[in-house]
Amino acid sequence: MRKLFIVTFFILTYQLLTAQSTNEWLTFYEKSNYLETPNYNESIEYCKKLDKASPFISYYSFGVSHEGRELPLLVVSNEKNYSPALQRKSKKALIMIQCGIHAGEIDGKDAMLMLVRDIVINKKYPDLLNNVNLLIIPIFNVDGHEKISPYNRINQNGPKEMGWRVNALNLNLNRDYLKAETIEMKSWLKLFNEWMPDFFIDCHVSDGADWPYTAMYEAEKNQNINKEIGEWTKEHLLPYVLSGCEKAGHPLIPYVAFMDEFDITKGILSGIMPPKLSTGYTAARNRQGFLIETHSYKDYKTRVDATYQICRIIIELINDKEYSRLKKINKAADEETKNCFTSIESFPLSYKTGDKSVTTDFRIYKMIKEKSGISGSDKRYYDNSKEERYQIPYYNTVEPAKAIKPPFGYIIPKQLNFVVDILKLHNVTVKEFTHDEVLDVQTYRLTNPSWREKPYEGRHLVSYGSEIVKMKMSIKKGSYFIPVNQQAAKVIMHLLEPLSNESLISWGFMDAIFEQKEYAEQYVLEKFALQIYNENEKIRDEFDQKVKNDSAFAANPRERLNYFYKKLPYWDNNIGLYPIYRINEKVNLKINN
Repeated sequence: MRKLFIVTFFILTYQLLTAQSTNEWLTFYEKSNYLETPNYNESIEYCKKLDKASPFISYYSFGVSHEGRELPLLVVSNEKNYSPALQRKSKKALIMIQCGIHAGEIDGKDAMLMLVRDIVINKKYPDLLNNVNLLIIPIFNVDGHEKISPYNRINQNGPKEMGWRVNALNLNLNRDYLKAETIEMKSWLKLFNEWMPDFFIDCHVSDGADWPYTAMYEAEKNQNINKEIGEWTKEHLLPYVLSGCEKAGHPLIPYVAFMDEFDITKGILSGIMPPKLSTGYTAARNRQGFLIETHSYKDYKTRVDATYQICRIIIELINDKEYSRLKKINKAADEETKNCFTSIESFPLSYKTGDKSVTTDFRIYKMIKEKSGISGSDKRYYDNSKEERYQIPYYNTVEPAKAIKPPFGYIIPKQLNFVVDILKLHNVTVKEFTHDEVLDVQTYRLTNPSWREKPYEGRHLVSYGSEIVKMKMSIKKGSYFIPVNQQAAKVIMHLLEPLSNESLISWGFMDAIFEQKEYAEQYVLEKFALQIYNENEKIRDEFDQKVKNDSAFAANPRERLNYFYKKLPYWDNNIGLYPIYRINEKVNLKINN
């Protein structure tokens, strides 16, 4: 009897201690019955608790926000690779997981705090760090995270309160990867360049239609990413992840849009992520990114678990099977880019959806369409007690809309040093001319500029026509040369080519080139115009035809006079002339090494 008592005592004691240990590591989210997310201070406290409890977790800040909050980072490594230098020596793959770039979409933070705990503290997945290390940003948009309210996201089902989409400057960090105007993004780029992860995951929440899928996903596999990485994604990554998520009770669908939101049978389409967005940017840097967009209509517990499982399954695949192959193809992609002047014949700057489709099985809850008495248009809602299945066309190919041949390099005048500062944020190698030189260059004449009426991310985007201009150019000592043969080549071309929708000039960084700074009085121009009209038959005929065929021109006295002004040597021929120059052929330059 005494032996039975002792055994029972020890069993109960062990169970009590185990329960206490388990309760000690419950997250705020779990303690709230899966309904709430912790604030910034509570989240950081849990991160530091993880750091203190295990030698395999390191917490530190990789920067500060505009309001002065630290940007948190967890490095998880059972070989204690807590510096970029140690990681570069490692045979393990590095996976970077980003949460809360849109701080109202905070599923990722609560999922990752639990996953790190389960891997390292609870040892639920004891082998998951054998061949990978983790770099986790629990909250990226920390200022938006603290602009908390239950009313921040009308389309989203939980948590009880959540943060705000944009940062303290009212700018969307997930539009800032290329232009890098925010202090948070400058810190992120420094982190990314120092560590150069092998794989990237970005955690979001999205709405759309009401369907059984727990989340949408996007992984680049078209022409905007290295071909080998794209093939690896289609052959190895997606089959494993989609199958694993289905088994885990979280079916996924690609990140799609409807051809017609009221007629499902017309099909769905998907494209590519441009490099101003997270996974579009990592693709331009030869690193695959996996975009998670959990479905906002699902309850918070379902969404957090889906994010947890998707990340776990990706880590599992890379850790068990793909870490070595992934590092190898990333390295090969970097080598190709470093030789892009000769290895890449055509580089797409923008894309359009192709007209080819495949038939796909599509699930959705029954959609009901009615006329709205409020808006006067059609409205839709869903009966999620009734699931419907369709075989519909899926337009999943893209074609280049604009493309260029990579140049040997770009010349940037020294007065445009702000452009160089942005390039350096992307780890771009910049050279300087050590002597004056005269070189054959190509640039563009940008015509008929038109600015977007309403601001977008604090800027009025500009569109324009373009004409290629070839010239001899006097290059001054101290001007900058940007060789294209380097790892960040695709970023360079997106930022510097005016044909790119992501270029600095299209974002409005160089609007002054479109401004006319010297003017002529009308009475002065009248004299010169009449003289040219009378003396030059060709110009006279062109002018008469333009007056006849262009009513707007004919009705505009100033433009009629400017037609002749532009024929005079007084006219400023630098108006609209793009001030960054391409060198299209390999030449020996007087630059520093």
